[in-house]
Amino acid sequence: MLDILRHIKAIGFDLDGTLYPNNPKISEAIIEVASLKILEKKPDLGSLENAREFFIRESGSKESRMKAMVAAGFENPKEVMRDCIVATSFDKFVEKDERVADMLKRLSSQKYIYLVTTSPSEVGSRVLEKIGIDEGVFQR
Repeated sequence: MLDILRHIKAIGFDLDGTLYPNNPKISEAIIEVASLKILEKKPDLGSLENAREFFIRESGSKESRMKAMVAAGFENPKEVMRDCIVATSFDKFVEKDERVADMLKRLSSQKYIYLVTTSPSEVGSRVLEKIGIDEGVFQR
């Protein structure tokens, strides 16, 4: 173990963009599913492209995807965005990384490691599996 880590007792890892690289395809896939939801709620937008523009505009101006869902008229925006993320199946854009999986396994035998993520647990589990990381390396 690196000497620099000798006094560190616990290490937290963010899932998205840390244990796997950011991929613009993931964001695009989420936007697509969210836009479909918005079009269902606001059929007056007329097309998926208009719903997509609405979502991007409202997300950007309010700096929050959930606030875009509020602007679309959803009373439960957090749940709607959670459902969109789960439905996206963006784990198909994540690749196996044996180096990361091995590092976490070795690190977990000597340190308390935990996962920090806003991703729904079923998404997190699928992504970890795709990377090749056993969820058991993380403490809860």
